[in-house]
Amino acid sequence: VQFVNADSIAGLYFPLIAQRPALSVYFGSLILLVSLALMNLVTALVVEDAISSARMDDEMSAIYSKREMKKLRPSIVAMFRSLDKSGDGHIQIDEIIGSLKDGVMVPKELKEYVTEDRVLDLFDAFD
Repeated sequence: VQFVNADSIAGLYFPLIAQRPALSVYFGSLILLVSLALMNLVTALVVEDAISSARMDDEMSAIYSKREMKKLRPSIVAMFRSLDKSGDGHIQIDEIIGSLKDGVMVPKELKEYVTEDRVLDLFDAFD
């Protein structure tokens, strides 16, 4: 345990090296290999934990987005029905863009999602 932790190990290997100097190569390489192996294990654990945490964050974000969209779906459907100028039950992208330019009422819970920049994404999501 003292050797692996490099905790005052000179008392262990110095007398041996004094008697046989060739052991310095052995102890030197052993110290380097053990230290590097432990550093690699610790680094691997930290990286694995970070990747796992990021994956969980992505999963939670996806779950939250799905819940949010489910909650907003009735408002979106009502807004799309009001955008159907032709009354044929189908909305053309020109109808949406024209209605937004004319200042159609967008429900307050959708104001942050429905902009001219995002309207194409919203149209594709429900197409």
